[in-house]
Amino acid sequence: MSLHKEINFENDVCTHLGANGWLYEDGDAQHYDRPRALYTPDVLAWLQATQPQAWETLQKNNGAAATDVLLDRLAQATGRTRHAGRAAPRH
Repeated sequence: MSLHKEINFENDVCTHLGANGWLYEDGDAQHYDRPRALYTPDVLAWLQATQPQAWETLQKNNGAAATDVLLDRLAQATGRTRHAGRAAPRH
């Protein structure tokens, strides 16, 4: 019988990060996109804060699909594919 429970460690880390300025709330993990290996709220917040004109253009050109277009491009650039759910081979 294992006495170690990783969830306790994860909870402690999240509590510590939340208490020290990191954005964290219970349930945030549901926003993690496993196939793309991206955390959607962080990606959107970063782009909107650092490149508002690029985000505006992306929305103008893609409408409601802007978020998916962005995440797909990032996943492709980092060697992750939405459909494969694992790293694509690098050539």
